[in-house]
Parts: sequence; C-alpha cells; structure tokens
Amino acid sequence: MKKIISFIFYPPVLMLILLNILPSALMPKLAFNNAPEVYLPKHVPSVELKEKLSQSYPVDQVAMYLLEGKDLFGNDFLEKLDKLTLNLQREPLIERIINVTEMEHIHGTEEGFEASNLMGIDRRKELSIEKQRYQFILQNKTANNLIVSANNPDLMLLVIRPVKLDSTMQRIEVLEKVEQELQQLDIKKYVIARAGPIVTEVEQFNEIISDMMVLVPGTTFIGLALIWFMFKRVLAVIIAGLLIGAVVNTSMSLFVIFSVPYTSISSMLAPLMSALSTAFLLHFYSYLKLGSKFQYIGKERVNYALKQVNKPAIYSAITTILGLSTMYLSPILPIGHFGLISAFGVFSAYYFITLYCS
Repeated sequence: MKKIISFIFYPPVLMLILLNILPSALMPKLAFNNAPEVYLPKHVPSVELKEKLSQSYPVDQVAMYLLEGKDLFGNDFLEKLDKLTLNLQREPLIERIINVTEMEHIHGTEEGFEASNLMGIDRRKELSIEKQRYQFILQNKTANNLIVSANNPDLMLLVIRPVKLDSTMQRIEVLEKVEQELQQLDIKKYVIARAGPIVTEVEQFNEIISDMMVLVPGTTFIGLALIWFMFKRVLAVIIAGLLIGAVVNTSMSLFVIFSVPYTSISSMLAPLMSALSTAFLLHFYSYLKLGSKFQYIGKERVNYALKQVNKPAIYSAITTILGLSTMYLSPILPIGHFGLISAFGVFSAYYFITLYCS
C-alpha cells in the first residue's frame, strides 16, 4: 500500500494524474456546434449572399414530418393539428407551422378575393365529409403534392419553420419541443418519417456523440491492450494510460479555453491523439525492452531508450506538426482549428513521452 501511495505522489506521476483530472473538468463546457454557420467566415461571398437572401426570404432551415393515417382529415385529428400549431407558435424559436389547417387559401369573392386557412374551423363546418376535405385541398395548387399527396389520401406533411438559428443546440431545442408536443397530443403515432436541414444536422450531432463514445475509449483500449500484449507489464499499461489521457485531455481542453466550436471535424481529434500517443509509446517501450537485453537497468535503461527514440520521434513530431498546422490555411474554419489543436496535441505527445519520461 505504501508503494502505491508513494507511486501516486511521485511528482511526475502526480502531474500526469492532474493533467488527466483538471482538463476533464472543462469538458462539460465544450461547445458542441455543427451548424453550417460555423464552417465558413462571414466575409465569404456565399455566406454574404445567403445573409442578403435571408433578409428578403424565409429561412430554409426547416423540419418536415411525414404523417400517415386513415383519419388525417377527420375532426379529431385536425383539432389536434390546431392545438399543435397554437402551442408551437408560442415558442420563441419557432416562427411558423405549415400544415393543412394553417396554410392560406386564396379564393375569389364578389368584392375581389379573400384569404383564409385552407382547412380551418369554418371550412371544416362547410365540408363535413373527409373525402370532400381532401378533394378541396387538392384544388389548392400550393398544397397539392406538397402538403398532401395527390395519389394517397393517407399521407400529409407537417413543416416546422423556426426563426434564424445560430447553433446546433438551438436546433436540438426546436426538435425536442416539437417531439414533446407530438407526443402529448398523440400525433407521434402518425409520424413515419422526418427530414429537412434541421433534422439532418441534429442527427449528425447525435452521430458525433455516438462516435465519440465508441472511438475514444475504443482506440485507447486497443492501444493499452497492445502494450500489455507486447510487454506484459502492469506499470507500462498504467503509465501509458496516464500519458494518453494527458495528451487527449489537454488537447480537448483547448476547445473550451479558446471558445472553439466542437464540430464533426473536431471529433477526429481524440482518437487521433490516442493513436499517435500509443505509437510513440510502443517505440519507447520497445527500446526499454531492448535496453534490458543489453543489461541496462534503472535510469540507464530509460536514457538508452530516450536516446534511441528521440531523433526519429522529434523528426516525426516536427513533420506532423507542420503538416497539421498548414490546415489552418483552409477557408473552412473547423479544419483550421482542428489542424492547430492537433499540432499542439502532437507536441504534447512528444513532450510527455520523450522529455517528461526522462
């Protein structure tokens, strides 16, 4: 027990433990944001054009839900759509709900024309038969084959148009609120598919999280298992785990420190740093093992291993750092951020494994 305590409080080991713990405290503040707006700077012509168009036209970031059922034009279901529209329009992030009860219908009158809801309450009183309602909606050129299908009366489209959203978190908030209302009003059972830019982005975000949950521990576990298989030393595995954790955590903490959004490109960082650190460690441990065969012990063996691995390691680190740093020249911002932070990660891997181990 005394040996374990003395090992933990041995200054280099204690520093590695702190480098695993302290950066981890920043991880809850990681700004996950895979929104299209974070990929290009505002001065890019395509972004400037989109900004100008958004001032005159509605935003194209929508969420669409495809509904299927035999009673889509019945009073009960249409009343649920009315309640859904009313509830969602109270949300500050949602601008408009487009469906058969809310879409405008323009028709001629003796005095000119009149605009009313396509299938509002008054219209439903006029057309009490569901088939009549369906046929009436098909007469509207905008709704025909857009909100309802001309070939299948059991299909209907629900469109959610939010205000201008700036982050993935806002898009997630919109979808969560919609899903909550669909569930409460018993409309969820009619939903057979959903699509649109907002849905795509949120699904991409979920994929990022699931990939992180698999790739980060997966690459670390494979690396540690490989070290155990090759060297059969518990101490080697423990030190390797601390070193890999220090490299990954300090690199990831830069996203929080410099307020850099964490995107799908950024998600490659942790597995990459884990794999590179493992590669460095395998070379270092191999020369430690070779030093044992030459009868080196203690510090002599460590110095021998460092001497053998230092030159190829520094050349590899320098070329990798330079290569990753050039990614900053990319006009796509997350690629540039990924390059610089990865370059720092490679430097920290070299420092921790070659200089710090001495």
